[in-house]
Amino acid sequence: VADLIRSRHQDRLGAAEALGVADRIGSIDPGKDADLIVLDGDPFHYRTVVDMAFIEGKLLYERSKSTLFRGLPGR
Repeated sequence: VADLIRSRHQDRLGAAEALGVADRIGSIDPGKDADLIVLDGDPFHYRTVVDMAFIEGKLLYERSKSTLFRGLPGR
């Protein structure tokens, strides 16, 4: 899993560098734009759900505090 994460990170950073926007996007670093989701399992498994969502670096959704999807079973 760690190798896959590193590989995906390099793909994104390389694309951002090619587009000339690596100072703003392409990696998770202080001062950069950040939209990120935290999943409870494999992103391709049908029962995986979002635990947290960060938009522009701010936590906007936290499953443990949400009443919307409380009945949805996680993994």
